[in-house]
Amino acid sequence: MPSPSKFSSEGLVGSWSTDGPGGRSGTIRFDENGNFRGTGLPSKVFVSPNSAGFGGPPDWNKVEDISGGWAIREDRASNQIFVVVDIRGRLNGAKFEVKEQDGVATLEYPVGYRDGESVLQFRRK
Repeated sequence: MPSPSKFSSEGLVGSWSTDGPGGRSGTIRFDENGNFRGTGLPSKVFVSPNSAGFGGPPDWNKVEDISGGWAIREDRASNQIFVVVDIRGRLNGAKFEVKEQDGVATLEYPVGYRDGESVLQFRRK
């Protein structure tokens, strides 16, 4: 996983995409001003666990757009880096975990509860 000194806002700013079934894909664009916009993302994922729309596998047949603000945070106890987002009108404090795969940063967002094994993985476009 990237160290905090190796992952910064410069490494995050830009477009990131995730792939779904049948050639579908969704994109999140992180802007320099601390805002983001996601388009074409599967439903049932970017919602509060208290929401009626929460749970089950990502629904790529019903895609949606999200927007809000972002910040990079380090959990010093676990030495993990997160991109924490506040999704306007839905959810505050949602975490993308910053990972590294073959020397390339990826962002992983949990599907369902944080301790689950299913994630959407985003790669820089």
